Amino acid sequence: MLGGYFLIPGDDTILYIAEGYATGASIHAAGEHAVLIAFCCSNLCPVAAIAQSHFPDSRIVLCADNDHETLARRGKNPGLDHATIAACAIHGRLALPVFNAPVGKSDFNDLATSEGLNAVRACLEAAAEPVSLEATKKPPTTANRPLVALSSSELLSYPFCEREYILDPIFPTQGLALIYAPRGLGKTFLALSIACGVALGLPVLCWKVARPRKVLFVDGELQGWMIQERLQGILQGFSDILPETLRIVTPDCQPDFIPNLGTPEGQAALEPLLDGVELVILDNLATLCRVGKENESESWLPIQDWLLRLRRRGIAVIVIHHANKSGGQRGTSSREDVMDTVIALRPTKEHTGRDGTTFEVHIEKSRGVAGYALEPFMATLVAEGGTFRWTTQGINAERDSVFALKEQGLSLRTIADQTGLSKSTVQRTVQRIIESRERPAASTQSGVSRKSSGRGVPASQS
Repeated sequence: MLGGYFLIPGDDTILYIAEGYATGASIHAAGEHAVLIAFCCSNLCPVAAIAQSHFPDSRIVLCADNDHETLARRGKNPGLDHATIAACAIHGRLALPVFNAPVGKSDFNDLATSEGLNAVRACLEAAAEPVSLEATKKPPTTANRPLVALSSSELLSYPFCEREYILDPIFPTQGLALIYAPRGLGKTFLALSIACGVALGLPVLCWKVARPRKVLFVDGELQGWMIQERLQGILQGFSDILPETLRIVTPDCQPDFIPNLGTPEGQAALEPLLDGVELVILDNLATLCRVGKENESESWLPIQDWLLRLRRRGIAVIVIHHANKSGGQRGTSSREDVMDTVIALRPTKEHTGRDGTTFEVHIEKSRGVAGYALEPFMATLVAEGGTFRWTTQGINAERDSVFALKEQGLSLRTIADQTGLSKSTVQRTVQRIIESRERPAASTQSGVSRKSSGRGVPASQS
């Protein structure tokens, strides 16, 4: 019941508010001050308001549970977030337990049990005014807390989120990706297709999507009718189902300009839309993050910090960007350092830009992935009667031919005779296929993925 509480009486010059009874008892034992027990984190704010009314002369301190393991699994820290909101609402203070060995521990009772009441007392004395979550979008008091170092055994037993993929096998959950291409090549078509495929749980190009996820697509430049037309055609190419898990921010539907996401104010404006979101797609960097000069790495740092905070909360981000005149991504190369995946779209001779598009897809970086999953391929968007469908085709036709003949059970000598390759070349090609244990690129249509996992390489080698 919201507003219900239990009082542990004591010196009320300082009044502490905690979630559980055991936590409150440990706080009381450390200082003999009065403690209000709220029983759950969602009740902290109502109890704080009551405390402010009943104890107007007391200094009120919200004692947060640090649910860091929940943060690792689900991207949220409910104990810390609710305590911060409550402390901000009454202009109180916030105290947080800090552990030398945090695995399996979250509250002040855990701290008292593992490190003693002196450690509890030190954290209570360090209580400070909270920093509003709405203003910073990151856990408060981070700058005031000491860094945590885990032993090897603690790190190995830490309950991190299990490794999953949004786009299997190249883009993981909590991943950061950069997709860049020259103007007019079709990067927005691809970005919208990824948004729809992930929201529907359907394959995109050659990449598998394990299940539907909540997606936020932020468009920075298209006219309303244009994104409407493109979205309709792409969804028709996937299925007749409209994904309710997809939300789109586009300029023509806003009461004002879309805010600059390179600033804290712009990032705060996007915050109410991020609840439950697992993938954010920003299309594109130049129009949405209008900070400094593109060639200066310092201008990228505020955006990089924001992306890393989103990752820590369990949100993956794909950033759409322009290529420069030489074909590389435009601006500072430091953008690629933090990315898990970097994809370059390159024009082909077949590209016309009228009734669809054709380009080569080159995966320039993908942490922890190897083998044929990283092989470049050709993607073609075909427009038929207002419906958009993708097809893909391998660039390495020689390898595909060898694989197809080997699948028919032909000998190496026969394959060499039919392809015109030397027997040693055929043998090496077959051996690479066997070692990677995955099929090379084959022509596919939207909704059917190429068979490719290619995992197994440590991230440090990517």
